[in-house]
Amino acid sequence: CRAGGVEQLAFPDDLNRHIEQIRTRLPHIKGEEATKQALVIPLLQLLGYDVFDPREVKPEFTSDFAAKRAGQLEKIDYAICQNNEPTLFVECKAHDQKLDDHTGQLARYFNAMPSVRVALLTNGVRLKLFTDLQQTNMMDPTPWLEIDLLNLNPVETDALRRLRKSEYAAE
Repeated sequence: CRAGGVEQLAFPDDLNRHIEQIRTRLPHIKGEEATKQALVIPLLQLLGYDVFDPREVKPEFTSDFAAKRAGQLEKIDYAICQNNEPTLFVECKAHDQKLDDHTGQLARYFNAMPSVRVALLTNGVRLKLFTDLQQTNMMDPTPWLEIDLLNLNPVETDALRRLRKSEYAAE
């Protein structure tokens, strides 16, 4: 574990290493599951989350108002938890998919879980962050932040830093 100031200075370097990994891995990634394994899980680790601890990162977390026709509940790819409560949702798509087509799906998950205040929709390269600033417990229709990791600027780096486990506060 790095000391607070050193950790903040190291974050941009760690993020740059992750971005280089994205560039080298992209030609070899096919589909959503490969995107999760090669791009999204390393991002969550970079942000300080223990992806192997189900108390902290819950994969395939049920978040739905009702069952589908077949009786199967809708599940978000990852629920990030604090004090055993989900506070951040992460929905993943294949790296070659446009994210605009999936905001409705993310909104259904978000709106079904009052403890979640931030939701991330990602294809491992692009990130769209949503919250409920317009109406409590209802995901805003437009993201408050969009990031392209391959064209990152310092303001976006700082925004990502605030999503780290050590700094994240859903409020």
